[in-house]
Amino acid sequence: MSLEKELETYRRRLPELLASEGQYVLIKGKKVLGIFRKEESALNAGYDRLGARVSFLVKKIQAVEEIIRLPFDYRIFQNAAHQTANRRKRRHR
Repeated sequence: MSLEKELETYRRRLPELLASEGQYVLIKGKKVLGIFRKEESALNAGYDRLGARVSFLVKKIQAVEEIIRLPFDYRIFQNAAHQTANRRKRRHR
């Protein structure tokens, strides 16, 4: 479910979209389908127009991209190590 075309469309159209900075854009392929005040409204419009099985992009219109930093979650690797150890134990029984 790659959104390469939609992201390319967003970047190409960003100069004109900035007139609605802070709002959310709905994009499918090379088409901007709408601009919405709320993310939820854009998502609902996407599902209503395109259906739940079709990929589309809803993105906040911003001149500067926000960087989101997620902390490292050691539990992901801890759980994987635990599952591997359990599999090894079962094989040796």
